Amino acid sequence: MKAPATTVEQILLDAQATLKARDWDRLTRLARMLQRNRQWEAAEHCLQQVLAQVPGHHEAQLALADHFMIGGRADEARQLIEAALAARPGDPLLLMAFARACSSMGEIEDALAALDLAESKPGPWQARAGRLFALNLAYLPDVSAEDLRDCGTEWEKRYAPVASPRPVLPARRPGRWRIGYYSPDFCRHSVAHFLPGIFERHDRDAFEIHLYSDTPLRDEITARYRQLAEHWHELTDLPDAEAVATLRAGELDLLVDCSGFFGACRPQLFSQRPARVQAHFLGYNGTTGLRSLDYRFTDAICEPPGTEAASSEKLVRLEPGFHCYRPLTDAPEPGPLPSATNGYVTFGSFNNLPKVNDEVVALCVDVLQSLPDSRLLIKAISLTNPASRQLLVKRFEALGIDPGRIDALPPSPGQQEHLETYDRVDITLDTFPCNGTTTTLESLWMGVPVLTLPGQRHSARVSASLLSQVGLQACVVNDPTGFVETAKRLARDEQLRADWRNSLRQRIRNAPLGDPGQFVPRLEAAYRQIIRASES
Repeated sequence: MKAPATTVEQILLDAQATLKARDWDRLTRLARMLQRNRQWEAAEHCLQQVLAQVPGHHEAQLALADHFMIGGRADEARQLIEAALAARPGDPLLLMAFARACSSMGEIEDALAALDLAESKPGPWQARAGRLFALNLAYLPDVSAEDLRDCGTEWEKRYAPVASPRPVLPARRPGRWRIGYYSPDFCRHSVAHFLPGIFERHDRDAFEIHLYSDTPLRDEITARYRQLAEHWHELTDLPDAEAVATLRAGELDLLVDCSGFFGACRPQLFSQRPARVQAHFLGYNGTTGLRSLDYRFTDAICEPPGTEAASSEKLVRLEPGFHCYRPLTDAPEPGPLPSATNGYVTFGSFNNLPKVNDEVVALCVDVLQSLPDSRLLIKAISLTNPASRQLLVKRFEALGIDPGRIDALPPSPGQQEHLETYDRVDITLDTFPCNGTTTTLESLWMGVPVLTLPGQRHSARVSASLLSQVGLQACVVNDPTGFVETAKRLARDEQLRADWRNSLRQRIRNAPLGDPGQFVPRLEAAYRQIIRASES
């Protein structure tokens, strides 16, 4: 058997030779390797060659659908998988790929139906289908925190039952507290706006920091995480049993999950109880429902006193909040108010399309109708292709909004350009019941206020927490009528918005929300508290 290629150059040479040899299975495997090395054009070329010769090549179809999804081309992924399903109706892997595309385009009901069907078909894919179902369920407006908790708990019972009796771990070593962080997203991902600053400021005299990476797509941010880790552990290619053994070998006082059900996560690793205490911090949009996680970090606005029963984990409330934000790049300074130049107000939404449900669209329409000269700018990775942008605009047109008032933008080529787009926005309109988190903070960092309508569960209250920490309680509105009236008032108060544009960045810097020096000691005190509680 031919030795596997290891460098990008070797993979490319091997792919050329494999194409000439017409070994389509091997060429598909090499395309996957090129994807992992972020050689997108070469990977797509290989996969298109395979499908040109073998149109029904199952693995190549899945790999090309993944490729389209990574590039924000969800509509192309959906078309590809729909054609594949016509030839293989009910194929569970194709159904899951179809669900991913639907979800990315905001078609959550279709995604859930496909995942439910995939999970009903016996096989090793069931756990992943069930996990994706639990993840997508959160996007539905009428789903409660209790519903999400129960869905996660049921998934755990089926696919990752918690070890019983609890494994006996070695006696704790004397010395520093041993903290492990687990994530499949130690890369250019939203959590990179939060975790690196925390890792930089950890008290290394008191804490020994281990990072456990399940990250399939590595980049320059991955390299930065490796620099910040006292101990770096690669789990990506390890089977579950070996990954659990690696976690257990760390003799961790606390293992912190930073993913929940997102990405390429493996929540089943926690069910084997590899650490003394296990908790969730960041990365997910509320309770996981996993009994293997003892604690979850939150705050009193996201989950007020009295909501504890809706969570499977014990709540650890960090005050005034549980986020500590830092932009990935040196952000440009906020620009002047666009309304001062344009003569009209521009509202904005930069959240992913699954969050832009029909209720969100309807409320945005009410705001636009209350200010006939205003416009709305929407930007999302799923708007890469013109066809996707047209579909979004038609949702507003169907409710009476002139298409010329909606600007649907594709993703920017880089983070700097992305942040500069906020210079075109006067007021950001938040989504619900899944608020923005990174996008809310980006908006505030660029001096743009965010108007939010808080709900009952964690994901619907995150922006309220963030806004309260920078003194923008006036932007937290408890009913749709008040939301529209507040949007009108802010649109007309150009001086107030100018003051905010000039002050919001410094407000973030002055608060624990933007200052790891204030935030990390509070987090570490909470770590000590829950570790000691487990010893008593």
